[in-house]
Amino acid sequence: MSEARELFDLYDAEGHALGRAKARDDVHRDGDWHRSAHIWIYTSEGRLLFQRRAPDKDTWPVRLDASVGGHYRAGEGLPGVVREAHEELGVAVDPHELVPLGVRRVVSLEPGVIDREIQDIYLLRRDLPLTAYQPDPDEIDGLALLDAEEAARLHAGTIKQAAAEVLRRGATAPETRTITSADLIPGRGDYLAALARAVADMLAGRAPQGLPSIP
Repeated sequence: MSEARELFDLYDAEGHALGRAKARDDVHRDGDWHRSAHIWIYTSEGRLLFQRRAPDKDTWPVRLDASVGGHYRAGEGLPGVVREAHEELGVAVDPHELVPLGVRRVVSLEPGVIDREIQDIYLLRRDLPLTAYQPDPDEIDGLALLDAEEAARLHAGTIKQAAAEVLRRGATAPETRTITSADLIPGRGDYLAALARAVADMLAGRAPQGLPSIP
């Protein structure tokens, strides 16, 4: 199915279904609320997996984003999250592995795009080398592993740079690269801080606090 013909269910700002669907391009043109999901893959070392968005994405091209991020197609629920993980990274996911952290409401404004998303947020633990993933070249320009605490501090602006293990698109081996604010999607300081706390909770064997208040 081409991206232009993909249908999204429509919602109000509180997450109530409106009972109708529209094509993706029309939704992003008109600024309709719709549902999406983020899966953040974390490791036993406390690192988060980021994907670098492809240069032709209609929102935040070439910026580091969640490990897996995508929209629910019309009529989809949790299986849509599993589908996105497989399509974007080649990762097989049992829905029971996903740890729900809460919901964000996000508005992104780009030239010609008003993207209003209600995002379900999940954690997923995987200890895999970057070369084990199979990123979709149409969606992802590369992968990066970054310490969760350092990622939060970088997003908050309390540090100016951090070292990450990076696998560029088409590369056969990772390299160490310096990440700066220019690589990030702005406005995510509180979000990444809450994610870092949730990862620390999971690694300590505690139930994560979740993200109910993160905008």
